[in-house]
Amino acid sequence: MSHSPQIQLVLYEKVVRGNGRWTVINGGGRPGDQVESNTVIKFECDPGHKFAHQSQFIVCDNNWNFAKSPECEKLCPPMYSTSTTMLFCVNKNGNETKCDEATDGTYLTYKCIEFYEPPFGYKKNLLCVDGIWNFPKPVCQPVNAKVKDRREYPWITALFQKINNEFINICGGSIITQRIILTAAHCVTNDYGDVLPKDEFKIARIIVHPRYRGDSQRYLADISMLITKDLIILSNKVQPICYTDVNNIHLHAGNIGVVGGWGKKEDGLVSDELRILEIPYKYETTCSQELPREWAQKYDMIDKICAGFFNKSTSVCSGDSGNSLFFQNPEDSRYYVHGIVSIGPAENGECNIQQNSLFTKVGFYYEFIDRETTKQYVEQCSLPPYPINGKWVTKNKKKPGDIVPSNTVLQIVCNQGYKLSSGAMYMDCESAATMPTCLLLCPKLDISATINIKCSNIRGEEIDCADAVEGSRLSFTCADNYKVPINQKNIRVCKRGSWGSPKPECEFDSLMENPSDTADNDAADDDTSMKVICKYASWSSYKGVNPEDFNATLCTHVVYAFIGLWHYGELRVVDGNLDPVLLSVGGVATNASLFSMVAADAKKRASFIEGSINFLRTYNFDGLDIDWYYPEESDKTKEEVKRVCGMQYQNSYRAAVTVNCKDKLEQLVCRY
Repeated sequence: MSHSPQIQLVLYEKVVRGNGRWTVINGGGRPGDQVESNTVIKFECDPGHKFAHQSQFIVCDNNWNFAKSPECEKLCPPMYSTSTTMLFCVNKNGNETKCDEATDGTYLTYKCIEFYEPPFGYKKNLLCVDGIWNFPKPVCQPVNAKVKDRREYPWITALFQKINNEFINICGGSIITQRIILTAAHCVTNDYGDVLPKDEFKIARIIVHPRYRGDSQRYLADISMLITKDLIILSNKVQPICYTDVNNIHLHAGNIGVVGGWGKKEDGLVSDELRILEIPYKYETTCSQELPREWAQKYDMIDKICAGFFNKSTSVCSGDSGNSLFFQNPEDSRYYVHGIVSIGPAENGECNIQQNSLFTKVGFYYEFIDRETTKQYVEQCSLPPYPINGKWVTKNKKKPGDIVPSNTVLQIVCNQGYKLSSGAMYMDCESAATMPTCLLLCPKLDISATINIKCSNIRGEEIDCADAVEGSRLSFTCADNYKVPINQKNIRVCKRGSWGSPKPECEFDSLMENPSDTADNDAADDDTSMKVICKYASWSSYKGVNPEDFNATLCTHVVYAFIGLWHYGELRVVDGNLDPVLLSVGGVATNASLFSMVAADAKKRASFIEGSINFLRTYNFDGLDIDWYYPEESDKTKEEVKRVCGMQYQNSYRAAVTVNCKDKLEQLVCRY
């Protein structure tokens, strides 16, 4: 009978170390094992990595070379093209690749569609280094406030209100983002500053500055924003105006500003055509001299700016409210909104065309505008990648990378066998950065009636074991007359979808003793018998070593280190997460003279005993270990040790005394 030749299977370090692994198809094998010729090996990359370009399968034959095995490369954060931004990626070998599957060394370029441009200072080329892009994700923002024809200003809007089933032009406004129109608060409120029903305007929401109260507060904070239901589509005739950085653009007397709108004409009728008015900015002192004195004292507030003509029969009028007063910035040739038409002196119940007007100062309320525009009404939101081991769904069946309004709701669904890391299965696109993950469920255990189990999550909170996921903790106890087998741990941590093996079980305890027998045995057990004292230091957990990582059944005593000691003799809590084992007090960091002082004083010894017993009862410890680094080996010190060891404890407690003298270690076990 012939056999296939044996070949040495060698571990390919580059795949295995931290970013991948291999398995033998239809068989098993470890590094260094002998396998038959033509054995197929499957390579897999760890999460966050992918194969460079090779096949993930290799046939182990006489021609194979592990140096040509698949290489796992670190993935970069996925990037997606959007409706306004087109991405192009080339990997380190010069080949085109998908930007959502880019790896180290990938070079990304992008371009914006018409009417969009990168923000000032943004790079147009990105490079992925060690799994991180060297610049934030590409962004294309609307081309703000650039006009070819001075007669057309594409951000000016008309605001209509539904009155008696008819929409009437009542005010104006300005587009500042693809979902937000800036206008005056008095355009969308009643005389008391209360917001009118949004159904009268066909918009999603009205946001009025919280300090606005109408005429009762002299039109202070006369500013509001309208949130549209749909994104505003940009074109040559529809574009937003600039408002960012407006506080760094300073106006001077005589600077010419522009107000445009469809307000009332000289005949009192609403204009059918966009009317443009160019007026000069004026300093406050000039305005206060030209405006009616009493009117100016009442309404010329700190949040207003003044512009217009005096005795020139030219002024903003009814219907112009809410329109922007904008100026061209000579540095970038863009137009910036500095004011919003608010109020002006009236004459015979009509606007006074011989007077200046007051405008709400946009820079004064810049924080309000900036906060509301970025809080939940981001102009565009790119849908995130699907969560690992799950997906999200939207009402309109969108996919990752699609551009949607920021308040688009995502429903997160995990694959079978997985569970959300939090109870929130719905969230909006803007909050997708905090999307819950899908965690692997731990298997349900078939537990016998002799076992009682409890489960807790990674935060230590008790949970139903059916909801346990990766990192959850399971503990179990046995019913009366049963015990945990010596080869089992009664605490398990769920890792990679498993509670470990063997499954929790209890066995009948045939050696159960009655209490009197136990007491006799304890009395017969003297200090000459062998003691195995195991000590666990609390800081070991920082190195990944936990109490359940060693077999406590091999120890006669288990010591937990450390807690501290107060100068008046009582114990001081250092670690709040104490396990029910022996507790260790002291240690090398404790002042050794404290023990000498306590041991030499009868009252302090009594306080120490009482505090120790209370502490052991409170935290369900089985005994106390005193780790005393006394300063010298002398008759006096030995006497103090005897006093400490001779402290009378109740019969239900034991004390183990560990005495350290320089390089000498002496173990004393005192039992009572």
